[in-house]
Amino acid sequence: RDQRQLRLLLHRHPRRNQDGAHRGALHRGGAQLPGEDLDRNSVERIDYPDCPLYTANRVKDMSNFYINLQTDFFNNMKSYLHDTLGVKVPVVGTNWNIGAGDLISQSVMDYIDNHAYWDHPSFPGVPWSPTDWYIQNKPMVQSSSGGTIPGLFGGVGMKGKPFTISEYNHAYPNIYQTEGVLFLSAYSSFHDVDGIMFFDYEGSENLWSNDYIQGYFDLDRNSAMMALMPSCSYAFRNGLISKAKETVYLDYTRDTVLILPKINSSYAPSYFSQKLALIHEVRNESFGSNTSSNFSELNPQIDPPYITDTKEIEFNTNGLLTVGTKKFIGISGFLNSFTSKQIKNLKLNEADGFGTLTWLSLTDDSLKVSRKSLLTISSFQRNTGMVWDGTSTVHDNWGNAPSIISPLSVDLELNISADSLKIFPLDEKGDIVPGQYYFLKSDNNMFDVKLNQNIDKTLWYGVEAYGAGQVENAGTDSPPVVRNYLLEQNYPNPFNPSTIIKYSLPKSGFVSIKVYDILGREVATIVNARESAGYHTAVFDMRQIINREQFASGVYFYRMQSGGFTDTKKCIYIK
Repeated sequence: RDQRQLRLLLHRHPRRNQDGAHRGALHRGGAQLPGEDLDRNSVERIDYPDCPLYTANRVKDMSNFYINLQTDFFNNMKSYLHDTLGVKVPVVGTNWNIGAGDLISQSVMDYIDNHAYWDHPSFPGVPWSPTDWYIQNKPMVQSSSGGTIPGLFGGVGMKGKPFTISEYNHAYPNIYQTEGVLFLSAYSSFHDVDGIMFFDYEGSENLWSNDYIQGYFDLDRNSAMMALMPSCSYAFRNGLISKAKETVYLDYTRDTVLILPKINSSYAPSYFSQKLALIHEVRNESFGSNTSSNFSELNPQIDPPYITDTKEIEFNTNGLLTVGTKKFIGISGFLNSFTSKQIKNLKLNEADGFGTLTWLSLTDDSLKVSRKSLLTISSFQRNTGMVWDGTSTVHDNWGNAPSIISPLSVDLELNISADSLKIFPLDEKGDIVPGQYYFLKSDNNMFDVKLNQNIDKTLWYGVEAYGAGQVENAGTDSPPVVRNYLLEQNYPNPFNPSTIIKYSLPKSGFVSIKVYDILGREVATIVNARESAGYHTAVFDMRQIINREQFASGVYFYRMQSGGFTDTKKCIYIK
């Protein structure tokens, strides 16, 4: 019966290298089948799924042979690159790891690497056929198993070695792929990963010249993914998302690794629940320990929603991923199904579809008190004229330029210690485009912000806060310390009939702000009082000036004086 399960002939690995050192060859008498003989090269290979059908000694012999063969190869290549060629950069083996046996070989390298795809295209006939392919077109945020996260992080990294993800993507044209950037950034931060790289930026022959997505993995024209890179990469690189509070370290005896294929023949076999990676950091400590970890304790029942031990990441498999920290907030999934969802200082009141939203502080302060922050809203990107066959393939009907992103409208509540907000659309270079919005707080520093990409035609919004708001309600976040006197440019400018002037004081004192016309005549006194240290706002309203009809459209000047500080700025009034 065993003989019928065998597939391929295994050619014997030489048992001695040039120095005569013994290598991990198959042992004579190691549970060989009838007719097998090492000297006649007739020992047959065991297909991995068939390992449970064979004796423990046979499986351990096979495992030892392959592990040593691969370890020898990587050790020799690493030595050749570093010692012979003089390569100075760190060297890694592969980013495709399958189980503890494979990771033994990778652990001899300078660092550990891994990769994953969500909804990689499948080819039922000819591999990489341009027409015969399909995807599931499902969101990972509804994956009850945790999607790519358990396999990507669960017991792959090695204690004391750098760990990177060098190949990741949620393949196009999956209509939910915008979730991928937040997923990878959040969990890579949580697992203290040293570097993440998406595959790929541009793999076609267009050389970045066409506004058109023509591959499963190309990101250069895919705004659904690229729009999130500034905020998510900043959060990752600057540690705005906390690493895990608890790290689960795994220890294996050599025999524990060798026998693993017999007792667990699944893809990427393990003794523990890799879903632990949804809650804690999980890393390997030793593959040659005297005793193994108590793996029975590492198989707990783990059910969604998956919440990390930092409480910052929540993966609700009903369709929502949220990341909530002091300086960065992210939310991805079916936004229209999770109204009234609160994430730290942001509340999602309403939205009209699937998408990803991030809110990033652009200062060293928390979002609660930050004067400047960035909102990003991303959804689904597609080519013009793309033709679907059902929901799983477009065959070769990829459409043409330009690529188009689906607009979203959102209703948010932002909790910021401020008196007013200015929110303005930004273009792809970060420059301000027409269409500024102004918001006053409703209560307890809450701002009801409604944004509509159908109108604004942008994926990014700058947020600027003015005034200190209700400081007593700021909780543990104190207002930022004001170190210098400052008089800011009024907004809007030009204005009619009113404009807002922002100023700040490093210490309490008397403040005077007056407005003058082009001839130097005093027009109005805006502030003439003692003020406390901090941020302040004042309103210059032409309607409050007696005989304002005598003042023509044109240039006016407003001057601030306080504590020996004087500054003057120009504003423009248009009737």
